[in-house]
Amino acid sequence: MTSAFVLLFLSLSTLGEGRGFRQRSAADIRMDVRAVHQELQEALRGALGNGHGVDHNQISGANATLLPMFQSLPKNEHGRVGAAAMRYAVQRYFSKSHGWIIKGFESHSADMQVKDAGILGSKVPGYVEATLEEMLQKGGFSLPDILTVVIVVERLIFDEVARSVESAYHLNHLATESMLKSDSLLMVLESHLIVEMLERHEYDEATHKEDRQEIHELYPNWEGLQDFMKDIVAMETSPVLRSGAQNPFSRSGMEVFSFDDAVRIAQRISNEYGRWGNQECMELRSFLSDMDLSATGRVPLANFYRAADDKWGFQETPEYLRELGALDESSKALGPQVIISNYAYGMSNCLSSTPYYSVCCLNECEGLLQQIEMQVAKPSATPTEILDGMRRIRMTSFTVNAAELSEQLHSKLEEIAAKGNGKVPLHGRLFAQWLHYAFPHECPFPHAAGSVRAPTQGERMGKGESIFVEPEELAKRLQEGEVQNGEPLSEGVEEEELWSWDEEVMHTPEPKEPSSTSHRAHAFSSLWPGIIAAGILFAVMRLNTAMSAATKQRLLLPTTMKSHDL
Repeated sequence: MTSAFVLLFLSLSTLGEGRGFRQRSAADIRMDVRAVHQELQEALRGALGNGHGVDHNQISGANATLLPMFQSLPKNEHGRVGAAAMRYAVQRYFSKSHGWIIKGFESHSADMQVKDAGILGSKVPGYVEATLEEMLQKGGFSLPDILTVVIVVERLIFDEVARSVESAYHLNHLATESMLKSDSLLMVLESHLIVEMLERHEYDEATHKEDRQEIHELYPNWEGLQDFMKDIVAMETSPVLRSGAQNPFSRSGMEVFSFDDAVRIAQRISNEYGRWGNQECMELRSFLSDMDLSATGRVPLANFYRAADDKWGFQETPEYLRELGALDESSKALGPQVIISNYAYGMSNCLSSTPYYSVCCLNECEGLLQQIEMQVAKPSATPTEILDGMRRIRMTSFTVNAAELSEQLHSKLEEIAAKGNGKVPLHGRLFAQWLHYAFPHECPFPHAAGSVRAPTQGERMGKGESIFVEPEELAKRLQEGEVQNGEPLSEGVEEEELWSWDEEVMHTPEPKEPSSTSHRAHAFSSLWPGIIAAGILFAVMRLNTAMSAATKQRLLLPTTMKSHDL
């Protein structure tokens, strides 16, 4: 056990004896800060090692994705962004790269407290708070800081995949030390996917057996997913990529696979699962868009239910659609409508959900926004700068040409600028809302922070709550919807009914002077460098507590990456 963990356990022990953070002397705190700062840097280098760590190509790719985003985020005099902007950038990165929605980073999460941070939800000991306070004096987060968060989250997700694969071994009565033939490897990977898709994260052999028997009913596209998995296995069995070896006792050089191989393949499946499943998401969105005769990005709720068939369920209750943020009830004339983009990107259409993240449809709007960010390259711009940038790149979606945006949308952008001293914040809620009306089938309607709660289907079902409408309610909804029948917006209906002027912007961080009374409050409100440190320690601790000794031995990380690689 490294000295960092010795310090961790000593700190927790001291706090447990009643000697809290505020009772410790200034000399003790300074000593801890110096010692732990060095240990945390060593832990970070360990988490970034080769083998199962994050390699240089991943870092370069992440940096390329984050850079244009970072350039357009509001920054203070030190060129740093605030916690909300950092969280926003991290979530955008994972959504664009893998279709992952990281729990604790969702756009609807208003609370940034440690206890609600999902993947980084461990308690921060007093000495980490002291380290955090020291690091925060620069005020905010640089691009390397955001990249560090991305790397730590990827590290934690890899650990979760490794834990899930180990459980899959046990569910199939296999030892992690054994070498698997192809059929056994596929069986383990199937178990891993079933557990992840159905959110069965507690070890339960009987439930898993039932899930295997019913998987075609629970997940109709199971055969397609099996083909995708086999394709990944075929690509990963290249001698150049494989970490394992052929069994010298096998006949005809039959390939066998180690636990390391299984984890690596499972990780690649997780990385590419979102993009593979996105084809179905695009088909769903296209199907609903064809029903949108008014081109508003909405379909009447009754028509939504009426369109259900063997492929598309479309049976979610209005309550669940409301929780997803996919139900527009603002127009009395039109009645309730399903917002196509919010529904397509919603948690109900996610492919799977783990304790730390969900694999969901790729948000096409983020690609459109990134094009604008690259053209503008600053936090806010005039309407002319934005529109000229969109024209320069001839920005289009699969339904809209930016060069043909209506005068009404031009005027609306001017109104947004008038409320912001002549400029439009690129990452404000009003511009996101404008993008929704400009590109209604790609860009979701931005609800106010904290106004919606997007549970997964598994979370609702786990509480015994049905997410599907009852037959009697369905018949009533269909009857009520007869009068709308998807007709275009009537002349008597004002668009203002569908628009909200509530603005939310990302503020630049303001450095604070430390004080004895605000030490802990400032650490938790600013949050992130300390969570990074806690997350790194937590990642390695999980390897030491959640896995068998043999598994841990194979997953030890070399410490070859230097801090300047960030």
